[in-house]
Amino acid sequence: MKRDISYWFRAVSLGSIACVFLYTLFGFILVRLHAGFITAEMRIFTHFHMIPVVLPNDVHIRSTRHLVESALFFGVSVEE
Repeated sequence: MKRDISYWFRAVSLGSIACVFLYTLFGFILVRLHAGFITAEMRIFTHFHMIPVVLPNDVHIRSTRHLVESALFFGVSVEE
């Protein structure tokens, strides 16, 4: 059994990075689904001549960069 403290820190760091990666991947799936639901709901709003809160073709909802940033925020927040 190793009693080297640097071994423990490396293991904990790699485990944390792996968890953040998995949570970010899961978060990307959730964020993408949520953006799709918001888009569908706003299309219904515009179909019935209601004022949408967010336009269905909003740049931030459709942007892959924004989805990845939101998923990363989710992954890091859940890990903490």
